[in-house]
Amino acid sequence: MEEIEVQGTEIFGVKPVSKPSITPQVNNSNNTSFQSSGIEPIFRDTFRTYSNYSCGIDVRYPADWKEIEASKDERSDSGTIVTFFVPEGTPQDFAFLSISMADLLSTKTLRGITIKTIDTLEEIEPKFNLTELKPARIADLPAHQIIYTSGSEDERNKLYKSLVMWTIEDDRVYRFRFDSNNFST
Repeated sequence: MEEIEVQGTEIFGVKPVSKPSITPQVNNSNNTSFQSSGIEPIFRDTFRTYSNYSCGIDVRYPADWKEIEASKDERSDSGTIVTFFVPEGTPQDFAFLSISMADLLSTKTLRGITIKTIDTLEEIEPKFNLTELKPARIADLPAHQIIYTSGSEDERNKLYKSLVMWTIEDDRVYRFRFDSNNFST
C-alpha cells in the first residue's frame, strides 16, 4: 500500500476519568457516528461501565451485552483486553466490540499503523473490501478509523462489516473493533 488519503470526522466523544484512559462514548439518542458507517448497533437505555485502570480504559456498553475479559495469557498473546457480545436472540446473530492494547514496536505513527493494519487485513480477511478510511478522535486523542467488509469462506457465506479505530497514547496503541453481520448497505 503506497498512499492513504483521509477525510475528517470525530466519532467518539470524551469522558474524563481519574486516570488517563481511552473512553469511547456513543450517544444513544443520536447514533449518527454508527449510522454514517452503515453499522447499526443495538442501543439500550441502560449502560454499564467496564473499567480497567491498569490498561487505562473506561468503556460504557449496553447492560445486556455479555462482557468477557481476557486472561493475562490471552492479553499477552493477542493484546485483547475485553470483548462485549450482543445477547443471543437479537437481530444481530453476530456482533461484538473488542478492545485491545499493545506496546508500539516498529510502527510509531497513526499513518504507519494504518498502512500495516490494512496490509494485514488484505492478507488475512477473505473478500476484504476497504470502504472507508478517515481520521477520528478517541478520548480527545487523534485516531484513525477504517470500515471494511469481508466474507466468510464457510458454508454460511455471510458478509461481515467491521469498524476499527485506533489511537496512540504513552507508547501504546489502543484498538476498538466493532463487527456485525447485520448492517445497512
